Amino acid sequence: GKGDHPEYASMRNVAGEIFGSEVAINYAIEHGYSAIYIYYDYEGIQKWADGLWKANKFGTQRYQQIIKEFRKKIAIQFIKVLAHSGDLYNERADYLAKKAAGVINED
Repeated sequence: GKGDHPEYASMRNVAGEIFGSEVAINYAIEHGYSAIYIYYDYEGIQKWADGLWKANKFGTQRYQQIIKEFRKKIAIQFIKVLAHSGDLYNERADYLAKKAAGVINED
């Protein structure tokens, strides 16, 4: 999916990384999982969640808070994946993000 919230639009791809994590975690909670692994290529996904980076923008502040609330319901572990390294699922996620943003147009 994609969004159009003005506070997030200025964050560009970071907003997509944040929302992707949130959607996956929420899905796991709604389906009764006790734990989830979030694979990410953008360092901020874990750093903001763990409070290692200061959240200066509305979107990152909200992300820190929602992860804090999620952690009351589910164990969350973050795993770093190298971007543009040929990792199948990372490449697929990048492709889908570009397609949703209209960067890739396949008819």
